Amino acid sequence: MFTLLLLPIVFDPALWRPAQTSKYLFFIVLVPIIFIILVSFVQKIPWKQLFQNPIFFLYGLYVLYVGISSLFGVDLLNSYLGNDSRIGGWFLLFLSWLFCGLLVVLFSARDWNLAHKFYIYGAVFISLYAILESLRLVPTFGLDLPRASSLIGNPVYLGGYLVLPTTLLLSQIHFSEWKKHLSKIVCLFILSGGFIAAGTRGVYVGFVAGLFFYGFIALKKRFTVKKQLFITFFIIVVLLSLFGLGRKFVPEGTYAHRFFDFSDTSSNSRLEFWKMGVRSVGTVGFFGVGHENYYRVAEQYYSGTLYGAEGTYSDKPHNIYVEILVCSGVLGLMFYLGCIACVIYRLFREYKKKENKHFLILLSGFLVYLVQNFFAFESVSTLFVFSYFLAYVISFDVASSIDRHTEKRKRYISWLLMIGCFVLYSMFISRFVIPTNNYFRLLSVAKQQTDATKQLEVMKRIEKQSFIFDRDPLAKMYHASAKTFYNKDGNTADVQEFIQSAIYQYDRLLELHPKRGEFWYQRADMGLMLAFLNKTAPDQRTKIAIEKAIEFTPTRTEPYIVKATELEMAGKIPEGIQILEDIRQKIPNSTKLLWTLSILYIKNGQEAKGAELGYQAIDMGLKVAGVQSILDLINYYAEQKDYKKVIRLYERAVNLFPKQVDLYANLAAAYAVNGQNQEAIITAKKYAELNPQAKAETEAFIQSLP
Repeated sequence: MFTLLLLPIVFDPALWRPAQTSKYLFFIVLVPIIFIILVSFVQKIPWKQLFQNPIFFLYGLYVLYVGISSLFGVDLLNSYLGNDSRIGGWFLLFLSWLFCGLLVVLFSARDWNLAHKFYIYGAVFISLYAILESLRLVPTFGLDLPRASSLIGNPVYLGGYLVLPTTLLLSQIHFSEWKKHLSKIVCLFILSGGFIAAGTRGVYVGFVAGLFFYGFIALKKRFTVKKQLFITFFIIVVLLSLFGLGRKFVPEGTYAHRFFDFSDTSSNSRLEFWKMGVRSVGTVGFFGVGHENYYRVAEQYYSGTLYGAEGTYSDKPHNIYVEILVCSGVLGLMFYLGCIACVIYRLFREYKKKENKHFLILLSGFLVYLVQNFFAFESVSTLFVFSYFLAYVISFDVASSIDRHTEKRKRYISWLLMIGCFVLYSMFISRFVIPTNNYFRLLSVAKQQTDATKQLEVMKRIEKQSFIFDRDPLAKMYHASAKTFYNKDGNTADVQEFIQSAIYQYDRLLELHPKRGEFWYQRADMGLMLAFLNKTAPDQRTKIAIEKAIEFTPTRTEPYIVKATELEMAGKIPEGIQILEDIRQKIPNSTKLLWTLSILYIKNGQEAKGAELGYQAIDMGLKVAGVQSILDLINYYAEQKDYKKVIRLYERAVNLFPKQVDLYANLAAAYAVNGQNQEAIITAKKYAELNPQAKAETEAFIQSLP
């Protein structure tokens, strides 16, 4: 059943993107939820007995508080229905709590055994696909990395999802009787392969912590406390030594090296995201900014150091606990941690009572999940894995009580409830699911078009749909296409239509999310581009968008860039330069800011200063739309006979535009002028390989080198 539900993801290229896969997973998980709800109509649900369980009560209290606190947040639509890249919101959180309670009520011990098999084999299937994906034997989704994003939509989602089913599988295996459990051991190896394919270091750290905990408790009866501490210290020394050796000898840039190096760009970015959240705690208010509204904090307290790593707009801190603290306040975090504490207490009490390693494995696995949550955020898949695990732990306590208080409903009432639910779900499918799937399909088709007119036709078909939940990717595609086709074809009617459509979509988004600085900036950028192409002053709406972008994202460079562009268009270039220089003092590593400053200085007659800043931007990794801007810098530095910079610029140009073969020939010539003959020969041979017609010319060039 699970495999059949996932088939649309496997065979529909329109869904090969993490955010889109996540949305589709939301619709997939609704199927078993609706099925469970339908089954629940057969009997009366003893909610009173359920609420007497502290785990279920605290989880429900957390869900209720998140719903109430979000009323005081900054973006109600985000909070209750989910933001533009992650569907669900509080509605999804509520469903996970409801799902948890219904599982406890409806599942007998036999049902739980069957459910575990379904759950574990589903995870094995996903892991197997991840392994095949990492070997490039099946279609790859989402992030094009040596790490598999798999059917879950993202490597982080995948790693977090696999933890608890792996825990359940381990709790069922008796390695002393390995022949009887051979099939389960094979499944365990496949799940391990899934973790390796995902390559998420948060899970890796979690497993180390979980194994330490398991070993410490399991050895408690066999050794004294002193021996336990000595063994623990010895293991820590060995692990740290292995970690140090791996960091030193495993080659940098390889897949394995990421497990030994936590000082890379990705890790540093995570740390900055956490700091942003913590810095905001004193200003977000008692109730927080509202569920799913972390973007508000990220825009207000964005760390300038992130421009050296990514510079993207972030809506998640990659730490569940920081996210809950920021979005739902201290009380929300207390309810969540209280629920977790009850789960830990219940599992540990069960282990102490029965001396059964099954419960110790469950507790250790749950600890792995909690540790990896320091490096991840909740997704559709992990949320329902969490609620499933809670339901299983709750069933230890309340199963017998639930059985005593459960009554059958009258048959006609059950049928009426089922039919009503089925009709509503069918309406939901036809009104929302099918249009959303069609929306993604058309976006994918549009993205594949290389002709502006044809792409525009497809995108206009999208706008005619009766329901569009997620306008963000549509607006951004219009935005990107306007710039792409302008660089390619100039100021055409299609380019004008792309810009107008992008502006319309951003205006619609801002009606729904009026405090989202990212959308204000993008709206301002399109408004300025339209004014530039039409050779007119920016309209009032664009000027308002610029001021709003600065108001809502004061710690980012983008709003100041559009402000400086507005001043440039008004002939106030020195004022634009001053604004950006002030921001540059705070954020020196924003390549977009450096590039804009470069253009302004050149237009202001300060060519040397402009060229230097342009060079810095390209050298730091700026991706320009066309090669000509780099060639202009090359020509400037060639005239200055600064061949080191000429070579560096050509190297970046080759990296950004590898299909422009002549760049290799020019780079080889630059190497030769600078006396780097070996590099000149290697590059010249690469040029001949890409352009066989120039083989004789290349040979002559190589022969001419001293």
